[in-house]
Amino acid sequence: MKNFSLHLAMRYLRGTRHEKSVATMVKISFFSIALSTMCLALVAIIMRGFEKETFKTIQGCHAPLCMQSYGNQLAFESIEKVLKNEFPHVYYSPSDIQYGMLEDRNGTLSHLVAVKGVDPLLEAQTTTLEKKILPHNNRTVSMTTALENRSILIGYQLARMLNLHVGQPLTIYYVPEQQSSKQTLSLAKASVLVGGIFKTGIEEFDANLILCSLTTLQSLFSESGISSLSITPHSDSINLEQLQHQLAQRFELPIHSWKDRYPALIAALKLETYASFIILCIIVLIASMSILSLLFMQITQKRGNIAILKTMGASTAMIKKIFIYMGLTIAFFGACVGLFFAFIIALLLHSYIRIELPDAYFVTQLPIALEPSIFVLVFSLVMIISCIATWLPTRSISDIKSADVLRFEA
Repeated sequence: MKNFSLHLAMRYLRGTRHEKSVATMVKISFFSIALSTMCLALVAIIMRGFEKETFKTIQGCHAPLCMQSYGNQLAFESIEKVLKNEFPHVYYSPSDIQYGMLEDRNGTLSHLVAVKGVDPLLEAQTTTLEKKILPHNNRTVSMTTALENRSILIGYQLARMLNLHVGQPLTIYYVPEQQSSKQTLSLAKASVLVGGIFKTGIEEFDANLILCSLTTLQSLFSESGISSLSITPHSDSINLEQLQHQLAQRFELPIHSWKDRYPALIAALKLETYASFIILCIIVLIASMSILSLLFMQITQKRGNIAILKTMGASTAMIKKIFIYMGLTIAFFGACVGLFFAFIIALLLHSYIRIELPDAYFVTQLPIALEPSIFVLVFSLVMIISCIATWLPTRSISDIKSADVLRFEA
């Protein structure tokens, strides 16, 4: 028979229903594999969701690449010509940052903020800040509308601290450029309107940043120019590291990626993902020990059958396959059931059950990443671990001597 080993393995599994102890072991093995697989898949789905949503939040506030000239202004017109001719596959947005102070409710200058001047149309192409602007009067507010006529965008936390709403005036105190080298400074002030409120979920943005147009910034700081250039590729298929290297070589200026701004956070997320995954793989390994115990029990009980098969001409490898098929069948169906329930739970969490998270995270709800690669990876790991667990007990089959078993045990 071509599939003799598989056929006999299925017969042995069906026969366990008549042996209570063995049937219990089969159920324990099946449910332990299913449960550990479900937990491993859910943790992988959630951790991947955290990683993607955190990166998306940060990447939305910062462009993927940023060109800066510390202490100097960029020759934007010359750089723009090169970008148009040699890098037509990227968007770019010029900006500059100055600093000012705001009054609190008691009239005290207590809020030092960064005032970032941007081109509204170009900025909307390089970052997702425009999507972070809160609706006003149930209408979506564009960045161009929010920054017109000396209006500004302020962060959600800053608006709460100052009790500001869209359309209200705000006074910014700043140091005029001509006084920056003097020992005694007098502050100038300018009145602007709150054109919109954005909420990124990142504290450093929502509490310490004001956005205005480059024209407004240059009217306050006469010597203000363009100190940085945000760069975003047209397509996600473009290799970001390669593009960063090409830009750095072409312009001989520092080019930083968004990951360079948060190295500790990115390293912590990766470490947490790997650590959680490894710990749960160990749990799967422990669960697979039940299969190992079951096969040892089966091999011990079937010593007589094994001896008879050997005397009938069955090879040791063929007999080993019988028990390997038994263990892998339990692992296969257990893994499939575990992945099925993991998918159902993840789907419920993604679509119906919303779990709110505290402000300490970069996301407001428990993130779910339903990626096919996660299920393939988890299934492969479970089957590899189970395969090792099924192979180990079959080594004892080689030590079974047919003559001794038939003489003393048959």
